[in-house]
Order: sequence, then C-alpha cells, then structure tokens
Amino acid sequence: MRGSTDGAARTRLDAAFDSGDPELLRHYRDLAAGHLEVVADDSGESGLGLDKRTWQRLAETVDLIVHPAALVNHVLPYDQMFGPNGLGTAELIKLAVTSRIRQFTYPSTVAVVLGSKAAAEETADIRVTCPVRDLDGGYADGYGASEWAGEVLLREAHDAFGLPVAVFRSNLLLAHRRYQGS
Repeated sequence: MRGSTDGAARTRLDAAFDSGDPELLRHYRDLAAGHLEVVADDSGESGLGLDKRTWQRLAETVDLIVHPAALVNHVLPYDQMFGPNGLGTAELIKLAVTSRIRQFTYPSTVAVVLGSKAAAEETADIRVTCPVRDLDGGYADGYGASEWAGEVLLREAHDAFGLPVAVFRSNLLLAHRRYQGS
C-alpha cells in the first residue's frame, strides 16, 4: 500500500473502508483483525522500495498477489504511468516467482483495448488480440497503455515461469449495494 510508513499506509487503507457505512467498516475490521499486515511500498522503485529483509519475508510468506494499478489517472501520459504501473507490475512478478510460484490476480481495465478492434475478452491473450498499443494522447491513453503493458508482462511471466495469472478487465467497480457510501 502506498504510504510513507507502514502505519500511514494502514491509515490510508482503513480510511478507504470508512466511507460512512458502519456495516462495511465493521466487516473490514473483522476480516482484517489478526490477518492483515499492511506494508508501505513504492511500486515505482526497484524491489518496491522495500528493504531486503522485508522483500524476502514477503517472498516466502505471501500466498496470493492481487495487483490493481498503483496509479489510476486518466490524464497523465504513459511515461508518467510507467513507473507505478509497468515497473510496479514487473516488481510484483519478481516477488511472485521468488522462492516459489504463487497466484497473481490482476484487476485490469477495458481501456487496454480502447482504440483497437480487439474485444475485451478476459481469457484472450492481449499479445494476440491487441499486439500493439498506439499512444495517441487520447483520454486515458497513458493509463490504458500502462495496464496493457502490465498484462503483456504477466503473459510473458506465465510463459516463462508458469505463473498462474487471472486477469479481470472491468469497466467500473462498485461495492455491493448493501454497503452504502462506497
């Protein structure tokens, strides 16, 4: 989680679930109690900006990596999205194959196929359905390209290391309707 310290990252995550719905906050706290450890990272840095001891501990203990984009911004160009999204994905792939192979889940976006004739079918190999990505400077172009690059990296990691990857290309994510204010 982004943050200057582990505590700041935890506070940021807690605040995301404190949306004004006490049931959602209670559910989050119940699930997190005794199970959730929040580690501050910088996904645009080598080794996620973690010290070697923390990196190795995570490489040995994490069972599942769920990696939504580190930075969602529909205005910034690709070169400004590459570090947090492209490099961050590459660093998490390294974590996923260090010491043992683990499951990698990647909530991507339908923006990976915007501007192409490719379908957003999640099971399709993005390298085949959309082999190139034009950077025309259109709306969300940098974000879509950085997510496309992440999908390409994950497909390559699957081929090279047998990394099990699940990609979900959503358009819009919403909380369950029973959670108000989310």
